[in-house]
Formats: sequence, C-alpha cells, structure tokens
Amino acid sequence: MLTELTSDQKRIMLETRDEWINLFFDNVRNKRGIDKPAFEEGIKWLYNDLLKKPTPKIIYCDGWLSCLLTIAILKNKNLIKKSWASVGASVWDSVWDLVGASVGDSIRASVGASVGASVNEYSSYIDLSNYGWVSFYDFFEKINLLDNFNFKQYKKLIRSNVFNAYEYENYVFAIQPPVYIETNLAGRLHSTTQAAVQFRDGSEYYFINGRSIPAWIVNDKSSITKERFMKETDADIKGAIYESIGQQGMLDLLGAKVVDRREIVHANGDREVVELLKTDDLFKEIDNQPFAWVSMCCPSTGTHYLQGVEPHHTNAIEAIASLSPFNAKDYSFNFRA
Repeated sequence: MLTELTSDQKRIMLETRDEWINLFFDNVRNKRGIDKPAFEEGIKWLYNDLLKKPTPKIIYCDGWLSCLLTIAILKNKNLIKKSWASVGASVWDSVWDLVGASVGDSIRASVGASVGASVNEYSSYIDLSNYGWVSFYDFFEKINLLDNFNFKQYKKLIRSNVFNAYEYENYVFAIQPPVYIETNLAGRLHSTTQAAVQFRDGSEYYFINGRSIPAWIVNDKSSITKERFMKETDADIKGAIYESIGQQGMLDLLGAKVVDRREIVHANGDREVVELLKTDDLFKEIDNQPFAWVSMCCPSTGTHYLQGVEPHHTNAIEAIASLSPFNAKDYSFNFRA
C-alpha cells in the first residue's frame, strides 16, 4: 500500500495536474476543437464493448445552442429513435465494475450516482467536469499503481477535448469546446468587457466572478441608470453592475457626494488630500446604510485611487487609515511606492 510519495512521484503528480489544467485552456487558445479520431474511437468502445450496441452516428455541434437546436429538429423528424435515460447508468456501472476494484468506489459519491442522458439532461460522464477525477487516477496510472484497459479507453475519450455530449441509441451529439474563455485571478469565469465564454456557433455566455449575468450588464452599460440599479432586487445583479461600470462609474451613477475632505502631511513633507464620499440613498444590501468611498491621490506619482470603506466613517483620514495597518494618528509615510 502506498503511504508516502517519493520526490519523483510528487513531481509527476504536479506535472499531471498541470497537464490536465492546460489541456482544455491550450485547446481553447489554439481553437483546435475536438480530436475527432480519439472521440470516435472512444464512442465506438463505449457503445460496442461496454453497451453491446451498434456504433451511433456522431454529429459535431459548434456550441450548446446549436446542439440543442439540432436535437430538436431531428426529434421533430422522428430520426432520433429513443431518449436513452439508461445509457448513462449503463456506462457508469460498466466503467466502475471494471475500474472500481482498482481505484476504489468512493469516487462514485463525489462525481454523482445519477448520470443519465435524457432529452433534457446532457452527459455527466463525457465532459470536462470529469478532468479532476480522471487526472487523479491518471497520476496513479503513471506511477504504475493502476493498469486497466477500460480506464485507458475512457481517459482517451475525455482527453479528446469534447466539451459535452448528448447520447441517444442511434446518435451522439458532441459539443465543440469554446473558442474563447476569460477568467479572473481566482480562475472563475469573468469579463466586464465582453462575453466570458464564446462558442464557434456565435453563442455567448456572460459571467462576472463566476456568476452568470445578463448580457446587457456588459454590452449595454448606457442602459444602466440609477433608477434601474435602485429597483433591482437581485444582489448578484447589483454586484455585477458595480464590477462592470467600476467604482467611478458607481459614484457617477449614484451621485455620491464629498462629506469630508482632509489634508495629510506625510513624514517626508508630501501633502495628500483625502476625500470621503457617500451616497444619499441607503441600500438594504448593507443594512440600510449608504455606500462610502475614500478618494486619494498619491503625491509622488499623481495616481488617483478610489477605495470602498465602511459607511460608518465620518472622517476621511480615519476612513483611509482603516484600509491600512495604521490608525488615523499614525497614518503617515516616508515614501510612497
């Protein structure tokens, strides 16, 4: 039993992690799309070997939207024989009956036991959400603790870079990966200037800090008025608006006013004017208090900054000091980077 990793095994573990992380994003950057030979080999193995079914026809779709439209058209023409709710369970059981003994059944709970492919449910065993656990066992395969033919075949299918798939008895619809993805530093889907996810068929999806948002927050900022903001009841939408138009935009939108202005004389003789701004309106998201900011200008660089502060502040120096390790009395610098 493996109880401790060697230095080489730790290196392989990190390399395997990075390999799977980069697999998807590298494909998006280079717009390569699905590795069709690998995907088709995987589907043939899946249907012929595991399910004992004939090889289905594979239709490649350039996005989620075009995939659903294609399925609807073929269903309307009665070309799709059957919506196979049982195919997912059959595949899952077949893979884990063969691989589970080697890798353990605990993964079943973390990935989910219900994996069907009904008309309204996409595959949860043929998509990039499986990269995590597959990469985990890929590491054990690389250090020679796992050697299973069916896992190797399944891994090839996942590595084909299919974004997602819908399976039926006579058809498999494979969705191409996006051609553009933008994330924030935390790795969450995020863009305040354009769609965070874009597919080949032109369909776009908008996210700010990992939360799905309406397109108008990014594409039609001129429609964002104070009245619209105040009437919005969804806190996530309000937060997205704040991110989209920025702090200065929020100041302008909400009509924030200067309630206190102070001058700081720093230890090196530099003079800095600091302003405390607040809105007249109160917001239930922050316990019926106003939004508040401090505005400052770095004496050495001339760079202007705007930072949000707690609304209870009434003194601009106390407010700016609250953003630092100093108190208001000691807020002074010999130099400013």
